[in-house]
Amino acid sequence: MSPSAHITAQSTLAPAINAWRFYLEDQGHSPHTVKAFLGDLRLLASYLPPDRAIGAITTADLNNFLHWM
Repeated sequence: MSPSAHITAQSTLAPAINAWRFYLEDQGHSPHTVKAFLGDLRLLASYLPPDRAIGAITTADLNNFLHWM
C-alpha cells in the first residue's frame, strides 16, 4: 500500500511531506527536484503550528508564509 493512502485532511504536514517524497522518488524525479520541493515544504512546516492539519491550512496562511519569506 502506498504511504500516501494514509494521508487525510486531518494529517499534519510531517507525514504528508514524507508521502510526497516517496511519490516524487517513485515517479523518478531528480534527487535535486526532490530536495528542493522538500526544502520548501519543510520551511512551511516550520512556519505553521506543528499540529495544524493540512485540511486546515488556509490561503491566508500561505499568503502570510510567502510574506514572511
